[in-house]
Amino acid sequence: YCVPENGCTGSIMHPSPTEFARWESVPSVVGLGMVGFVGHAIFPSIRNDMQDKRQYNRVMNISYVIATIVYVGIASAGYLMFGASCQEEITLNLGRSFISQLTVWVIVVNPLTKFPLSMAPVGLGCEHAAISYLKLDPAGTPSLVTSLIVRTSLALLALALVSAVPSFGLVMGVIGATCSFSLSVTLPSLFYLGLCWGSMSGFKRVTYCFLVFLGVLGAVLGTVAAVLRHSK
Repeated sequence: YCVPENGCTGSIMHPSPTEFARWESVPSVVGLGMVGFVGHAIFPSIRNDMQDKRQYNRVMNISYVIATIVYVGIASAGYLMFGASCQEEITLNLGRSFISQLTVWVIVVNPLTKFPLSMAPVGLGCEHAAISYLKLDPAGTPSLVTSLIVRTSLALLALALVSAVPSFGLVMGVIGATCSFSLSVTLPSLFYLGLCWGSMSGFKRVTYCFLVFLGVLGAVLGTVAAVLRHSK
């Protein structure tokens, strides 16, 4: 897939010129990396559908290990192929061959299948709020029309946000820094402290307080770094 005019100057076996690290970009990169590890919205559904719920923790740990290996492997391979010319979105580096175009369309279709699943909890909550506010019969036609309007409005809102902020790196950096840190580090640790403070040892209290601090610090630094990086 190496196309020189697209910035591909090497391969996995013959890497492109690369840099070991760009330390000034670490705060913004942390937010991008966090995006791939946040799937907490579907965790309750996975646990409820498991036949043996005692294996839930083991399944989650193994899943995260596999995801980490895949992410690191693909990221390393891409960086070796494209080096410093690697774009924010890897599809910008692909050529015009049939395999490359097929890969692009697979990447395009993937979010289309995930979007309804990801927006389902948000849409359901907005629907219930609208139906309750309007005092409609949940089984009636007006409720169905309201649901269609709410879900269509959410989709249009997402489209407007994508059009207003076309930079993929900025969006992923901000989402990763704010939402991902909050959902995966800050809030779980904070809730655990609130629920189990009395039964926790001193070491656990200090550990989870440090995690809360780390999550807030990472969210603030990652968000500021992502915005400043793309405002230049």
